[in-house]
Amino acid sequence: MRAGTRQSAYEGLRRDRHARVLLDLPGRSWTVLLRSLLGNPHPAYAATNAGKGVLLRLLIGETLPVLLRDDDLVLALSLAAPAHRDRNRDRDRGGGDGV
Repeated sequence: MRAGTRQSAYEGLRRDRHARVLLDLPGRSWTVLLRSLLGNPHPAYAATNAGKGVLLRLLIGETLPVLLRDDDLVLALSLAAPAHRDRNRDRDRGGGDGV
């Protein structure tokens, strides 16, 4: 609300390193998350689902099952997700520092 527009909010959050660090996300993942939630700020996408973003789509009445059927959205988020590192796996297998 304070940003005034979705594009201003996107630009402000994109540069916000503190929020990104709190979520422990790499830069690319953070950018895709913002673009997915707030919408792609490029004017060419304004009338598309990519331009609306998840938050606006929920506000206009789209349901979670409808959002999950959006293949472009699901693929973008899946590809941008940081690699899962199972830190306990090596320890459970007997690897690691031997403690």
